[in-house]
Amino acid sequence: MAQARINQLADDAEAPAPAGHNKPPTTLEMLKADLQEVYGAQIAEVDPVAERANAAPADIASDEDLATWAKIGVDASKLFKALDAARLNEKRPVVAAVDGFFDSAVTRANRISVAAIQKATIWNKKKAEKARAAQAAEDERLRKEAEEKRLAADFATDEATATVAAAEAAAIETRIDAAPERTAADFTRVRTDDGIVATTRADWKFEIVDAAKIDLNAIRLFIDPKAIATAVSKIVKSQKGATKIEGVRVYQDETATFQQR
Repeated sequence: MAQARINQLADDAEAPAPAGHNKPPTTLEMLKADLQEVYGAQIAEVDPVAERANAAPADIASDEDLATWAKIGVDASKLFKALDAARLNEKRPVVAAVDGFFDSAVTRANRISVAAIQKATIWNKKKAEKARAAQAAEDERLRKEAEEKRLAADFATDEATATVAAAEAAAIETRIDAAPERTAADFTRVRTDDGIVATTRADWKFEIVDAAKIDLNAIRLFIDPKAIATAVSKIVKSQKGATKIEGVRVYQDETATFQQR
């Protein structure tokens, strides 16, 4: 419902109002109008800079061309910094207002959700532990019963009795071996009257006890290339030309700069 409201606001802001309508302007329409009134002239300053850039030589072939592009670059940079700062300043209170409106309810709802999971996890662990103990006790009872049947077969005075006892022992052992391994989800699954299924999900977790001992080759295929690039970038910034990393080419890249004095 909330997403539909957001989408509707966006659609209302983009779609032109029908002729003869008397609907009040939407929040987004009023915001855009205010921004246009305050920053319209400043935004319009981009057009002449763009025209100068389009009229300038496509490639710099002389110092005169360089001077032309330097002036264009400086003016464009000033506009970019001013407009981007304005964008951030205008967005900040809007984002803060939206976050502030939802923050308390979102925090409370999340806190309740987390509490429900925590309480259910404690109960499910107790229930699963009790069920596992009962299952283990039943398995032990069956094993003892199978062993008694085996002994009865071994010491039977007649062949018929021995055959029956051996068959019963084998049946019990087969029952134990064929029983599927039950998980925490099996022990704790509950379905409520309104269709909610409460159960347990098992996830494999880990704890790094000594990062220095981790074999990076063992996890190389699973390391995000961006993380590798970030680590290499930090090393290069620190060691510069002295950086020696196999598989990495370290070089100086030169970029033109414009400074107005």
